[in-house]
Amino acid sequence: MEVEHVRKELKETELRLQKEIEQVRKELKEAELRLQKEIEQVRKEIKEVELRLQKEIAETKSSLLKWMFLFWVSQMFAIAGILAKLVF
Repeated sequence: MEVEHVRKELKETELRLQKEIEQVRKELKEAELRLQKEIEQVRKEIKEVELRLQKEIAETKSSLLKWMFLFWVSQMFAIAGILAKLVF
């Protein structure tokens, strides 16, 4: 009689634990899906920042080249002026 009672309790405990395990698996799967969505969102944000930085770098390079060209041209005229004074 006592053995049957213990077997019954053991079976009930096993069923309860199986239900809890399934619940934990379900919660883990939901957490995994949430994390995957968050990771995708972060990837999109990183890509947007990367594109914005590339644009800013390109604009900076363009501006720098423009100023370098103006500097070189002015230096050429300055040297040409010095040479003209020395020669004539």
